[in-house]
Amino acid sequence: MGVRKRTQEDRVLSYLKEHDSITGKQAYLDLGIMHLPKRINTLKKWDGIYIKSEKIPVPNKYHEIVHVSRYWLVDKIGRRK
Repeated sequence: MGVRKRTQEDRVLSYLKEHDSITGKQAYLDLGIMHLPKRINTLKKWDGIYIKSEKIPVPNKYHEIVHVSRYWLVDKIGRRK
């Protein structure tokens, strides 16, 4: 029997445990993941994994303010881990 391949969800979960939070840009640049919301949605279905998010303002390349999602791990009652 072979070793299970590490999934994108595994990489996102490890990143969240090592860092305070993650955005789509960080997921793309650091992990090579292009669609972070899909990975987050899958992780939220895993037993014992609780993730919160918020919209944060960031400047785009035209110096306009846009909003992106930032995700972080929380415990069962919603406190930041």
